[in-house]
Amino acid sequence: MTRVVHKGIYASDILAQNFTRRVDDHFCTQPTADLWTRATLNWTILDDAGGTDTVTLTGLVGEAVTF
Repeated sequence: MTRVVHKGIYASDILAQNFTRRVDDHFCTQPTADLWTRATLNWTILDDAGGTDTVTLTGLVGEAVTF
């Protein structure tokens, strides 16, 4: 399987600005806001073979900024 990447927008909570990042194709179109707001604890993602997996929130990792 060929890896496909897109340019996605990463919105920094700490710096209050957006950055362009390379994102794997199967992650690029998935909404993540419900994860951070904990509106849901379970969601479905696409796996590398094109199938789906249900995942469950187990914890959060905060953003870190280094200069």
